[in-house]
Amino acid sequence: MAAAATGEGTHPWQPPREIEVLSWNLGFGGLGEGAEFFPDGGKRFIPSARRDVLRYVQGIGAFLKQAGADVFLLQEAATPSVVNRRVDLLAELTERLPGGWHAYSPEVRIPFPRVSVGLVTFAPGPPHAVERLELPRERGRQYFHLLVTRFPVSGGSGELVLANVHLSAFDEGALLRRRQLETVTAFLLAEAARSNYVVLGGDWNLLLAETRFPHTTAERYLFWVHPLPPGFPPPGWRLAIDDTAPTVRTLERPYVRGGNYTAVIDGFLVSPNVTVLGVRTVDLGFRFSDHQPVLLSLRLD
Repeated sequence: MAAAATGEGTHPWQPPREIEVLSWNLGFGGLGEGAEFFPDGGKRFIPSARRDVLRYVQGIGAFLKQAGADVFLLQEAATPSVVNRRVDLLAELTERLPGGWHAYSPEVRIPFPRVSVGLVTFAPGPPHAVERLELPRERGRQYFHLLVTRFPVSGGSGELVLANVHLSAFDEGALLRRRQLETVTAFLLAEAARSNYVVLGGDWNLLLAETRFPHTTAERYLFWVHPLPPGFPPPGWRLAIDDTAPTVRTLERPYVRGGNYTAVIDGFLVSPNVTVLGVRTVDLGFRFSDHQPVLLSLRLD
């Protein structure tokens, strides 16, 4: 299964030394503030009415258009299907972020009824390479992977490697997530050996910080919550997160501030030769997705 890439220009984009990268899980356009979802303990498998999906998708597009980032690492982008009331989230993204380059790489692909949900990366211009690094998966139609894009860096000092990540969520005891991180770690060490600048951003589905945001969610709905395993990330690598605002909320009911459980599971991991200038979670009140966007400012040293 390959990533589909489109965009203008024949020469790879050469990033400046300081750039901004935004990561956001978009909930396939159907998981905004009014949504509840059966896999998380909610009552609905098709989580939102069409009028709500339209509002969520338009809100996502409007925010991204004015966000001002150089690169966008987006998870759970989607083409029209039953899960988002046949509203084309991917088309909204490409309309709002025109003139550059993007690659879409499906994680969930079901032929009937047709469902395609996956990772999409937007950049000002094409990379010199785009790759799918497959991660361990269970049986089923979900193909976990990293969407990796490689950009030249001036001076010939390695390349900028951007990896869009979305790990498993519902594996028992986070055992699959641990196996996936083993593959991720091997990838990190191989890139470090080449002196590349590496930035991974996305939805890790593991606690990236210890937080205690107030909530009233019952313990039985927190079966998916697990911390990062010991030893990850490798020495010298740095998590870039904002622990002052949550990035995800539970979907056992529509969102109520102080009601639903919230946590920090979205953010970035950078190699030792990348300096974090700032990282901020944009608190949108979970209006448009069950996740919130995270914006990273960085410098290539």
